[in-house]
Amino acid sequence: MSKTRSSIVTYTCNAGHYDLPMNGAYQVKSASTFEDERLNARATKILSHLYFPDAEWTIWCDSNLKLLIEPEELLEFFDYPEVGVYGHFKRNSINDEIDACKASKKDLSRKLELHRDMPGRLALTFIVIRRNSPKVAAANNAWWAEVTTKSRRDQLSFPYTLGPLATYRDIPCKSIHAARRSFLSNHFFRVPHKQEFVEAVKIHGLIDGQSIADNELAKILNRMHEKQKLGIQGIEVPQVNGKLFQE
Repeated sequence: MSKTRSSIVTYTCNAGHYDLPMNGAYQVKSASTFEDERLNARATKILSHLYFPDAEWTIWCDSNLKLLIEPEELLEFFDYPEVGVYGHFKRNSINDEIDACKASKKDLSRKLELHRDMPGRLALTFIVIRRNSPKVAAANNAWWAEVTTKSRRDQLSFPYTLGPLATYRDIPCKSIHAARRSFLSNHFFRVPHKQEFVEAVKIHGLIDGQSIADNELAKILNRMHEKQKLGIQGIEVPQVNGKLFQE
């Protein structure tokens, strides 16, 4: 079974300019409904059927994630699902995720506890594949209702909203990268957030002062990437066609 590129939309949203824009996924302008930029980004992520009503498939990618395979190959890997996600490989239950979120202060404890003992399998939602269908749209709406009335941590409500429709797959990776497979796999890699890059180039004396424009930072990082000197947790960032970051 094959799918034409025109029927698939791969997209992201960089609300609050939290990440340095990468080439590849379609950049959707974030909503401005909420003071919390994370919720503005979640609207775009979760309500795919409203943003792309004419697409047959949508593939959400976090704004610091770069696909290493074609969208069609990703659909094939998940066997053309209603919903496709990678299973969480560190934690097994929503309760485990609640405890981890509390420990790292990801949200208010009282909001996190609203998900306690809910059913379903945890997913890594930095990539979410969806077929544009009525039942997926209904599940998206249910997911959005949970995120806007309970915790904004969408991993907590995904298992019992979209989870029942989802095909879960393990992240394919080389054995040497197994411990870091959520950052580097056969399918994708994720880079640090923009502020981490800013701090890194300061330390190496590559900029003067305390701030740098996004396009200038992108130029520095693209040069480093071309020279194979850009890393993720000690691992070299894979080479890609063209420039990695938008200048």
